[in-house]
Amino acid sequence: MTVEHVQHVSGPNVSSTLARAGLFPVTNPLHLLTDAHLLRPRLGPERAAPGRSFPLASLAAAGARPACGSDWPVADLQPLTGLYAAVHRTAPPPHVAAAMNSALPPGRRMSVVGVHEGHDGGDAATAAVGGGDDVAAAAEAQVEAEGLSVPDALRCHTSWAAAAAGLGSRVGRLAPGMHADFVQLSEGLLQPRPGAGGDGTAASSKAADDAAAAEAAAEAAAEAAAEAAAEAAAAAALRSRLPVVVRTWLDGELVYELEGAGGGSGSGSAASGGGAGGRAARRGSWEAAVEAGSVGAGTAIDGGAAWAVV
Repeated sequence: MTVEHVQHVSGPNVSSTLARAGLFPVTNPLHLLTDAHLLRPRLGPERAAPGRSFPLASLAAAGARPACGSDWPVADLQPLTGLYAAVHRTAPPPHVAAAMNSALPPGRRMSVVGVHEGHDGGDAATAAVGGGDDVAAAAEAQVEAEGLSVPDALRCHTSWAAAAAGLGSRVGRLAPGMHADFVQLSEGLLQPRPGAGGDGTAASSKAADDAAAAEAAAEAAAEAAAEAAAEAAAAAALRSRLPVVVRTWLDGELVYELEGAGGGSGSGSAASGGGAGGRAARRGSWEAAVEAGSVGAGTAIDGGAAWAVV
């Protein structure tokens, strides 16, 4: 069961309560961009503060697996802008929106939510916490407290959203047996972890249990640090650009290709969710698209395939 518009909560225990109850909170990051200037005047400083308004990170940390959507037609269908807002809690700066639109044909360009409504990539967060001398610090706290990592923002828009809709066994992840509905993006959204891809050789000279335990703890700490560094790099990269959809597949058949995109494979990220189909030898499976060569290598997340879910 879903609870819609979980964007303003009554207190710090709501996230864990939803998780324990097995309820799926549905929230709309684009509303943070369109409604930010209303939060403090209408809700007051306490209810507009981090953790009470759009508490995405708190929901995710509690295990509630929030599902994100646009709330179309109230807000435009812009999942990548929503992903940006979930991570940075701001609208993209005008130059980022302009660069994204420059990659699209004239007939497909859009007014990026938040950018043309008085926000410049910083106002959304600052409006959410109010004015005064501490605006910048408060905005930074808003992002630090409740901004999602890029991987979790992707999950909110894909696998967690599919689970909330009761479709988690069919869509939302890129894995064998799932529907081959996905998109290829112009740029990858994830960053490789520093130090990833080592030789995998385990030290066998330390036979003592305490030495082995210490080594395991050190490896776990290094892995966690590498993952945190990769997430920070992904968030920093997303701040400076918005990718565009290059191709869309439905049931493994290509149904959309950006004008001038060229060949049938690439190295960007793919998004599982609404999609399109390509030149697969068979329909209806991720494996068919791979075997037909209509998809290329990219960034893996939340599934066994070499593309990221969006």
